[in-house]
Amino acid sequence: MTDQAGAVFALFDDCDSTAAARSSRLYAGFSHQRVATDPAQLDALCAAVAADARRGLHPVVIGDYEFGRDLQLGPKFAATSAAKGGGALRFLLFSTCTKLSRGEVDAWLAERDGGLAEPSVAGIARMRASVTREAFDAAIAAIHEALRAGDSYQVNYTYRLHFDTFGAPLALYRRLRARQPVRHGALIALPGGAWIVSCSPELFVEKTGTRLRARPMKGTAPRSSDSRLDAAAAEFLASDAKNRAENLMIVDLLRNDLARIARTGSVTVPRRFSIEPYASVWQMTSTVEAELVERATFADVLRALFPCGSITGAPKHKTMQLIDALETTPRGLYTGLLGWLDAPREALPAHASHAFASAGAGAAQNVSADVPRECPPGDSPAQDDARSAGGRPRVAIRGEVPSSAGAASSAAAADLRSEVWPGSRAAVDAQSAQTTFRTEDALRDACGDFCLSVAIRTLTLEPAAGGGRRGTMGVGGGIVLDSIAADEYTECAVKARFLTGVDPGFRLFETTYATRDAGVRHFERHLARLRASAGAFDFVFDEALVRHRIGERCAQLADGEHRMRIALAKDGALDIVTAPLAPLAPLAGETLDVLLACEHGFAPVRSDDPLLAHKTTRRVDFDRAWQAADAQRAFDMLFFNERGELTEGGRSNVFVKLAGRWFTPPLSSGLLPGVMRGALLDDERLAAAERILTLDDLLQAEALMLANALRGALSAKLVRAGEPG
Repeated sequence: MTDQAGAVFALFDDCDSTAAARSSRLYAGFSHQRVATDPAQLDALCAAVAADARRGLHPVVIGDYEFGRDLQLGPKFAATSAAKGGGALRFLLFSTCTKLSRGEVDAWLAERDGGLAEPSVAGIARMRASVTREAFDAAIAAIHEALRAGDSYQVNYTYRLHFDTFGAPLALYRRLRARQPVRHGALIALPGGAWIVSCSPELFVEKTGTRLRARPMKGTAPRSSDSRLDAAAAEFLASDAKNRAENLMIVDLLRNDLARIARTGSVTVPRRFSIEPYASVWQMTSTVEAELVERATFADVLRALFPCGSITGAPKHKTMQLIDALETTPRGLYTGLLGWLDAPREALPAHASHAFASAGAGAAQNVSADVPRECPPGDSPAQDDARSAGGRPRVAIRGEVPSSAGAASSAAAADLRSEVWPGSRAAVDAQSAQTTFRTEDALRDACGDFCLSVAIRTLTLEPAAGGGRRGTMGVGGGIVLDSIAADEYTECAVKARFLTGVDPGFRLFETTYATRDAGVRHFERHLARLRASAGAFDFVFDEALVRHRIGERCAQLADGEHRMRIALAKDGALDIVTAPLAPLAPLAGETLDVLLACEHGFAPVRSDDPLLAHKTTRRVDFDRAWQAADAQRAFDMLFFNERGELTEGGRSNVFVKLAGRWFTPPLSSGLLPGVMRGALLDDERLAAAERILTLDDLLQAEALMLANALRGALSAKLVRAGEPG
């Protein structure tokens, strides 16, 4: 998989892309990246990227909200808000861009997910919010005060959700896009191992020819599985005065922003208050269009529009200051921008002087087309320069520093940062050979076509740490004077449901011993484990229903002992299967053989695999192991982790007797907290304890005991490969 290979790529995924009109894009062949952390660097950065594009490279743009905030509010505000963290605007440059249909994207993703038609197991666990409910309510109250004081008309208040992930980011994206197909999906593997997984439904702004189009999204209603209620929710949203007023407010803001870079009289609103269906919500959108003024650059577009008004509120500048005071954590990429940018098409006349800002003090200074940048591991700017000299001439364009940029912009441009992504090995020399910019090579269409989304419904995943990654996603909503805190909090949960509701590709289950008269043995322990796992993975868990269904099924059992398997799906669906419990062979009371998984072709488990601590249906190796043992008339196979520590069997926990005392591996070694294991640890007569155990301990053991809830505690002996049982 690309995740394992570490390849950098960017996929922009349009669910409406067809073979006749391919609108999805796959960027590959990563060359380098360019990054600015100071808005004063914007013109120099965009100039360097434009030069890259004219050399045949394909830019992908990623912008943090805080970069846009500082771009709008200026260096003085940026200095005072630095404690909360600044943002970056970064471009990834690729050698190839391939347009794909939806079917071709499906096939490309499936191929990189092991060739599986269904996505492999992936999901999130242990979600926690950056604010408490009390803090959320207090923030809404503070916003109401600001609104009453006339400081704003609408404030887009947000907070962060932090979580752990399991499975590959690509598989998680496959699951999310199946749940919520959107026109502005994105999957980006970044230099250094981080990922962006986005299912944004919101277009920020796109340019086709000279035409600009924005589609702000404001207004939300929850979906329902009941078709009548669902239709009623859509109808309510379409006619609700509050949502229409909020949407209109943002439309007016976008009209004003677009007018800053539009031909006079060209700004129009062809569609208002459209209702669009998504997996968990209905959304209200409007469309605003304009004709871009001649010779406007991509930097000009960002300076006029970024960040998008739909995620700030109105008026924009004052409201962003309120947001900075109220929100407790940086937004980062959330509510920033994601997108692609094509090269400009048509040359400017030689006298045109609307040029890119350059590095160095004063006018008519040079800005490097080759720095700052960061190259793929093992590459360097010098090597790229050599390739260029060997047959791909570099484009040279000279420009003047606009008077508005001043010396601050020039100095900042010289300090563009390149070493941004963790783990990079690039060594960029800021003094490397400069490329001169000449106005005759600039463009009348100074800004190529582009498409940018608002980075909502967007996950940022940190580089892998062991068996998973840490992730962050923002949620929020527009607050007006009649907003009710409880309703807004609920709306945030509804918006997050596209992630929290994604099926990870497994069920939780409990295998229990049950009789008609006594019910399920260790019932409360089983229920507690199921409840805890459901909470960790955000499975729907109706405890009253679970208790009722199990009790009902026990009452229907025939005489004798039974195996009862209780399986819980993501949506709370419960499946209970029972069967008579067959006797063990050899008979109970006799010593059972146990084998070593490592001697029979099984790899070590990873102690940091988060799924090992939960009983899930993702247990192919465990099932194969105990079934292979059963075929050899043994009961189980024992696994070790990557450190050589004993963990558990395919269907049992293990206890080892050393110096007269029983020990069992700790959960930190990577194993299931078995129900029978817990009962034995709680048994004061046994006095068992947790301890890290190795193969040497196993070989020196005075006795072995296997334990599971179905069979209880069983005496065992180790049989090595090649030894008779």
